[in-house]
Amino acid sequence: MTPWSERHEAPADADGIVRLVRVAAYAICRDGDRVLCCRLAPGEPSPGSWTLPGGGIDFGERPEDAVVRELLEETGLEGRVEGIAAVRSRVFPGRLADGRPREIQAIALLYRATIIGGTLRDEPHGSTDRAAWLTRDQLATERIVSMMRTALEIAFASD
Repeated sequence: MTPWSERHEAPADADGIVRLVRVAAYAICRDGDRVLCCRLAPGEPSPGSWTLPGGGIDFGERPEDAVVRELLEETGLEGRVEGIAAVRSRVFPGRLADGRPREIQAIALLYRATIIGGTLRDEPHGSTDRAAWLTRDQLATERIVSMMRTALEIAFASD
């Protein structure tokens, strides 16, 4: 699968850098001492790293609807949004497949969510290849994306 940053035609700025903004919504779901996680698939940025279920917001889509949709797509679980937990913004430099320099500003909306139904399963043919409930101890020995550190602080803030 081609990563999101490679699927979009974009003109370069005057300095020759292609600049993109991506807004995405992610679910922080906790079950006791476990957090719901998804592993990034081969071909995605940071393949094999664990992240939260979630992803890009479609044009015109409410972020709260996007996070519920992405949760279902990536894990098979139905969720209910409880509220916004954090907003993160980070710029990732890199290159497009054609060699042009690019920068992506990734804006992540992190929502607290509760699972209300469904059956846990892996995402078929998507940006993630595994869904699992993992403990902090398990995640301490795994590769995680930087956003997961924020998510774990939020998920276990009351402990």
